[in-house]
Amino acid sequence: MRKVLLVIHHDAFGRQMARWAHVLKHQGEWEPIIYIRAGYMLRHVTDCRAEEITVLSPDLDRPPANVGEEKVEQVQPRVQQRLKDILRQVPGLRRFVNVCRQLASPFRVFPTMAVLSKQYHFARRIIQKHQINVLLIAESSPDYGAPIYIHAAHREGIPVVTATIEQARAHAYADTYLTANYLNIRRPLNRLVAALYPRWVIAHRGRQLIRTEPTLLLALELLRMAPTHPWQLVGNQEDMVAVDSQAMFHHYISEGVALQQLAVVGRSEHDLMKEALRNANKLKAELYNRLGLPANRPMLLSPLVQEHYVSGCPECDFQDYGKMVEFWVKSLGAVRGYNVVVNLHPGHTYQQDPHAWDYIEQWGVKICNQDLTTLIPLCDIYVAAGSSTIPWAIACGKPVINYNIYRYPNCHYPSAPGVLTVCEQHEFVSTLKRLTGDPTYYKEIAVRQATCAEYWGQLDGDAGGRLVRLFDLLMKNYHRG
Repeated sequence: MRKVLLVIHHDAFGRQMARWAHVLKHQGEWEPIIYIRAGYMLRHVTDCRAEEITVLSPDLDRPPANVGEEKVEQVQPRVQQRLKDILRQVPGLRRFVNVCRQLASPFRVFPTMAVLSKQYHFARRIIQKHQINVLLIAESSPDYGAPIYIHAAHREGIPVVTATIEQARAHAYADTYLTANYLNIRRPLNRLVAALYPRWVIAHRGRQLIRTEPTLLLALELLRMAPTHPWQLVGNQEDMVAVDSQAMFHHYISEGVALQQLAVVGRSEHDLMKEALRNANKLKAELYNRLGLPANRPMLLSPLVQEHYVSGCPECDFQDYGKMVEFWVKSLGAVRGYNVVVNLHPGHTYQQDPHAWDYIEQWGVKICNQDLTTLIPLCDIYVAAGSSTIPWAIACGKPVINYNIYRYPNCHYPSAPGVLTVCEQHEFVSTLKRLTGDPTYYKEIAVRQATCAEYWGQLDGDAGGRLVRLFDLLMKNYHRG
């Protein structure tokens, strides 16, 4: 049996790759093997290990830390925070430290190259040891070590496929890091690398940014592992990009990804949601019973808005995350005639007691931590904040309220008329009231969404089959060496 290595090189990709492994396992034609860069991501693949899917990780067999080590780990963040507080209180000292860091940056290139080279050879050993035939990753940008895996796979003579997560644009990504000074080319070292490697630079909203911090940029260039299009999340040196829909296909064409590099495959989530849709009424009744909710009510589902102040977000109405959560949940809980279910993001529960969020239930909602793929098919309205899960709801034909709470540009779905995008607090509240309180309006939005559902995802239960056929085609036509 041929083998595919699914690499989880960032925590955000954990559930996606675990779902693909599950789907591929049940296809029975390719054996999925998962590689996780760090042991804390193992929580995403508990079910995969129960299915006897091989999971590899550098931390898999590491003994637990002793009490002394645990104390050190607890003390370090406090020490780091104390140092940050001191730097804030002494502006002159902060400027001095920043200058020293900039002067030291070029000298960190060689240690960074050594680390990347070590990871590259480790990836090659995994491919050799487990006789891997295809590598599957989530994106091919310079982040999270993707170039390492791509070059290791090609050196071992196997193709690489990316299975995209979201409909990301280069300028939207630049907007996220607009105020990140360490990427601004006004810095001397950044100006130098921008002159040497101009494709790493993007001009956005009056600023020029490099794609990643200069030490990593130089290390990738010197090792000849740098992506061809650093600001694209996909469409670099991988062999094929498996997109989930015609919508994603046309999106990446517009972003400059080569036509011959794209294949419409679908998502593992599509196959899982197809299964849930078959028994939606029964599954919804069981869910209501478990959560203690009234039967025979429509369901409003919302993933809890994430904390996403990556590099500051002055346009957002909320600069305090707790207040943002309170407004979000109270607005949902005020809806009448619906059962309101809130789903926590993995980031809400990682390194934190999930019960720490129980307090939001006082505002009239119920928390359910089932996989969203099993919940979206059951809901009647989906409410999210620019989430990558919105296309899943569109594919299921569910009306969506997209509250662009961080006011990112291009956070709209013009080809999905059943997605209602709002930016203001009063718009969010009024849209919630109208969609839940006006049956005629709700039906109109639902019909609109249904007309474009297939454009955003084909829920025919064959996404896994299409991915397998793509693997087979690549293996047939791929030239080793």
